[in-house]
Amino acid sequence: MIDHVALEVRDLTTAARFYDALMHALGGRRIDDAPDGIGYGRDRPELWLMPGRDGAPPPGGHIAIVAAGRRAVDAAHEAGLAAGGRDAGAPAPRAFGPPSYYSGYLVDPDGARLELVSGSR
Repeated sequence: MIDHVALEVRDLTTAARFYDALMHALGGRRIDDAPDGIGYGRDRPELWLMPGRDGAPPPGGHIAIVAAGRRAVDAAHEAGLAAGGRDAGAPAPRAFGPPSYYSGYLVDPDGARLELVSGSR
């Protein structure tokens, strides 16, 4: 249903350093790299970083990114922290969702909230 998501960022270089590490830990990669945006995915760009307008902060809400198991959630959370993200909830089983639901939360360098999730369906 969703083709891609784009996040506006203050500084493309800083954001790319964070998302390069995060996506690598999740089995994704930088697929498209241009001055007006960077696209990440496994086979095609699904998450885009775009230069923001006038340094405005990103909108509220969060993006949930699928991880291939608990170890991938843990690795991505750790990689995101090491690359400048902030912890918003350590990886753990969650009471909501199915019994296998396991997720961790990060805030990227621009303030966007990310959920790294395994076992959602």
